[in-house]
Amino acid sequence: MTVQAKKVTNRTALLIHCSRQEAEQIRHAARKERRTISGFILNAVLSKFEFEERLEGRRQNYREAAAEARRVAVSNK
Repeated sequence: MTVQAKKVTNRTALLIHCSRQEAEQIRHAARKERRTISGFILNAVLSKFEFEERLEGRRQNYREAAAEARRVAVSNK
């Protein structure tokens, strides 16, 4: 699936290229959630961004903990 952004007046439109099978899966999922296709895609994209932000926060916490562990290990030598 590929996505292109296009400026239309003062809105941005996304043109999504996908297979017929993927398109039907998207339509089916949108109907199931009682959303428009646009609303379904927007919800999916925002959910993905939120997940990535949470994951990045955890990565940062891990990096900080690992750096602290290295400092403690060096100071205990």
